[in-house]
Amino acid sequence: MKDIEEMFLDALIRLIIPTTPYEQRAVKNTEVNGYMIDTCYADDTRKYETGIKKDGGEWIIVEEYSNKEESIIGHEKWVEFCKAYPIKAYSIQLEKEINFLEKQQC
Repeated sequence: MKDIEEMFLDALIRLIIPTTPYEQRAVKNTEVNGYMIDTCYADDTRKYETGIKKDGGEWIIVEEYSNKEESIIGHEKWVEFCKAYPIKAYSIQLEKEINFLEKQQC
């Protein structure tokens, strides 16, 4: 559960950075072997990014791209990665490996 400070910062960021509806930012969304792989344009970073979550767990952002074409290629790479039932993925946000089975709560 987020603490008050995190909730305040999230709200502040939403006020400062205009958000675009997900449907307009989405590039690709694929589900395979219980993994959800989502690639979209992120308003907060102003880059395209791919995130993966397992069985409803927390998103792990695994890659950023400078344009939509790169993001489509990257998305397919991560779909193939998830076909092998990975246990971990490297989070570019946290700069460390994250275990999909341990990171189930926000």
